[in-house]
Amino acid sequence: MGRTTIHDDDLALMNEVKKGSEAAARELLRAHQGPVFGYLWRRMAPAREDAEEVLQDIFLAAVRAAGEYDGRSSLLTWLCGIGKHKVADHYRRMGRQPPVVAEFVDDHDLASDADPADRLALREAVDLALAELPSRQRGLLIDKYERGRTVREMAEQRRTTVKAVESALTRGREAFATAFRRVWGGEYQ
Repeated sequence: MGRTTIHDDDLALMNEVKKGSEAAARELLRAHQGPVFGYLWRRMAPAREDAEEVLQDIFLAAVRAAGEYDGRSSLLTWLCGIGKHKVADHYRRMGRQPPVVAEFVDDHDLASDADPADRLALREAVDLALAELPSRQRGLLIDKYERGRTVREMAEQRRTTVKAVESALTRGREAFATAFRRVWGGEYQ
């Protein structure tokens, strides 16, 4: 019997979508619309209606291209890759440049005088790496590093202990580092 990976379930789902299963298409949307919308929102805020329109475009494209998903990345990463192109298409149709994406990383990670394209590429890599994490780890890292919440606030919100949040953050940072190395091509240390 072959070894199962996290992406095997994604591949099985997309094979069912490819066969025309409405239930599989609904599951695809149910499981991934929240994280994909979050990815879009960081690129399109405050244009919620535009982000919702692009979200629909992404899932339509994913259903049409279901046979192209090969399981080498998580399904969420693949969907965000489609999203990157759909956002660019949206702004191109409008004759505008996309807004500058808010930074997840600290200034020491990339010099403030760096080329904006380099900063945007780094942000894309961060978002793709975050997209590969389980939702609980992703939520903890975003709360801590984007929203600036304290560990105590996070523990109270989740009705758990500070120690439990600290442990989960440690595991989340390790998982993020692994995902980021994979996305960024091993350049991150």
